[in-house]
Amino acid sequence: MRTSRLRWSSPSEFNDPFDTVFQFAEGIKLSDIQECLPELLMKMIDSKEPWPEELSFNAASLLDRVKQLSEFMPRQKLINSLKQTEESQLLKTLVELHALWWSLIPDFRILCLSKTNDIAPMWTHYADGFKGVVFEFACNTELDSPWLVAKEVDYVGGDPMLSTAEEWANLFMMKQKEVTRRLFDKATYTKAKDWSYEKEWRISSFKRNGETERYSHYKFHKDELKSVYLGPQITTVDRKIIIELRNTIYPNADIFEGSTARGNRITFQQVH
Repeated sequence: MRTSRLRWSSPSEFNDPFDTVFQFAEGIKLSDIQECLPELLMKMIDSKEPWPEELSFNAASLLDRVKQLSEFMPRQKLINSLKQTEESQLLKTLVELHALWWSLIPDFRILCLSKTNDIAPMWTHYADGFKGVVFEFACNTELDSPWLVAKEVDYVGGDPMLSTAEEWANLFMMKQKEVTRRLFDKATYTKAKDWSYEKEWRISSFKRNGETERYSHYKFHKDELKSVYLGPQITTVDRKIIIELRNTIYPNADIFEGSTARGNRITFQQVH
């Protein structure tokens, strides 16, 4: 609060060991991906749409050749010939994707937010057992606030990651930049339903040149801090410090005092 900075972390710093870090194509056979690729190619040809810009050069070239062959070769014979893709090549691609992903993990920078301020487990886990504070930030278009591009986390049952051979077959045909983007979005904005109580939103980025740690402290504008919520068990000393910082650095921010006096809910009363 004194420095007007927030910590953006690599997923390797998160408290959930399954968050963003995942095993590639776990439980999926290469032979299943091998089966899916020809069907995917034929589907794209049948659509008669221009090839997607996200396709890799090799995939686009393969589609051109397959389209030409489809004009005089029986469909099933063509599909069977395409299924002869060597598993060793698929394995090589998978290994390369795996290595690329793990090399990028330390460079990711993710800011985790929540849409609400009164979730008891969140106060326990992230606010020093109700002794800390919660910050509310304003989405200010004039200041180009980063929270304007925050995305809501999707909580799903089962495996939140790419879990079908079809998904992996499609990924194998993309440019490396597109593969990275899709993996990043899927890993960053998808979590298991066990975490749904957090009502999380996230902003993702990459580390800047010269940064060597697995986290970064990025500055925010003083007018972006809209409100400060004091924990129900905040100490007298910390309460005084927070109010003084508000008065000197963030005069436009409101302060609210938390209370658990009304049962199982946390309520807040504005401090004037």
